[in-house]
Amino acid sequence: MGNVPCAPGASSEDQLQASREIEQELKRRRRDREQKIKLLLLGTGDSGKSTFAKQMRVMHKGFSSSEYEKFKNILRGNCLHSMQKILNDLSDRQVHLSRKYRRALEEVVGATILDPHVAEHVVLLWSASLVKKAAEEREDALQLPSSIRYFFDNATRFGSRDYLPKDEDIIHARLRSTGITETNFSFEDVDFTIVDVGGQRSERRKWLHCFDAVTAVIYLAALDEYDRTLEEDSKTNRLSESLQLFGDVTGSQWFGSTPFILFLNKSDLFREKIKKKNFHKYFPEVSEEAGSRFDDCCSFIQDKYEEAFRGTRLYPYATCAIDTENCSRVFHTVQ
Repeated sequence: MGNVPCAPGASSEDQLQASREIEQELKRRRRDREQKIKLLLLGTGDSGKSTFAKQMRVMHKGFSSSEYEKFKNILRGNCLHSMQKILNDLSDRQVHLSRKYRRALEEVVGATILDPHVAEHVVLLWSASLVKKAAEEREDALQLPSSIRYFFDNATRFGSRDYLPKDEDIIHARLRSTGITETNFSFEDVDFTIVDVGGQRSERRKWLHCFDAVTAVIYLAALDEYDRTLEEDSKTNRLSESLQLFGDVTGSQWFGSTPFILFLNKSDLFREKIKKKNFHKYFPEVSEEAGSRFDDCCSFIQDKYEEAFRGTRLYPYATCAIDTENCSRVFHTVQ
């Protein structure tokens, strides 16, 4: 190297040795950087960022006993509060369940925890056609989580006294991301850091703190939210908001040549929803006939994101973040 710092009077051999050591240190640091990958998860609220991060934990690291305990309470709350939202909405709209469900309704609405007794009532209420109809038709108005069916179908297990969450339960758990959460793991001698940040508008001002030294950005977009509005703004369509945000983020000066990986997420829910809610109704550019076909609708949405993209490299994938095998397959492809 040119100017190697050395002690006064040091011999040329000493200087050469110092130069070699510095070169080796620089090579080691360069090698370390190459063996570290930082992935930044971006997207609007409820797009599945945290679910994907949890999948990486399941596949590469696992959860601690204290985390399992934490998610036990979260899942019980998810189940109880979702049912309470539906029941309160029925009451507000003066939609009355039959006498068969009256006691269960009173018990669940007044409950503070999901114990075995309350869970039994949740199961009974979920069997009522009016409750299922409300869960489907009022999903947007009540801002219900996409996993409510999973919560109610597993209410008995969640409410049992010896309940301990399975990994699949944790994947479905709903906990809004706030602040910045990092997931670290090693895979095939490479150290990964996955940075998850809240997607609601109020959280996005924190994103700038995460933009440094990013290897790639994974942008998650929920396919099934074409018919829903934002939780924080009931007039803005979620898909339209995601497309706008995608254009803004990919055009940011912070990312330059950073590659973007687009996950068109919740493909399983999307495939089922377009059979009941034709995509054409919300995006008339797609014909009514094509509006119930998965491939046509998915291609339309992907084209919209490609049109909005303002970066240099984009890699799109259709994903299902609650499907561990699907996430594993996509992760290996991305790697």
